[in-house]
Amino acid sequence: MKFTLNSKVILKGLKSGTERQIRKLLTMQNPAYVDAVKMDRYTGNLKPELAFYRNTPDGLICPRGAAAKLFGLCRRCGETIEVIDRRQELDPVEFTFNGTLRTLQADAVADVLKRDHGTLSAPTG
Repeated sequence: MKFTLNSKVILKGLKSGTERQIRKLLTMQNPAYVDAVKMDRYTGNLKPELAFYRNTPDGLICPRGAAAKLFGLCRRCGETIEVIDRRQELDPVEFTFNGTLRTLQADAVADVLKRDHGTLSAPTG
């Protein structure tokens, strides 16, 4: 199977059992629908579930943030994985930081720098 990374994850050639497990992993109850049912409100404009994938002719398209979980799931399901890395790589940019990080913030920065994607929020105050 092909595991393509760009701004999203594209999975092509999955076994049917693997695809079923991925769909289950990336589907959740719609909280707005659940709340409307509890309050006995109209639900005709709400989907009962939210699916965070799309099935296209190019394959199953999933959020890039789920890449590690998807890769692990594919391995556990016995998929033969061909990784195609098409993530955009930009030239490095130098920044100057003129502040002092607290210990927890410095630890968080060190942790996030070990990863290849993500966002760190370390507010002051």
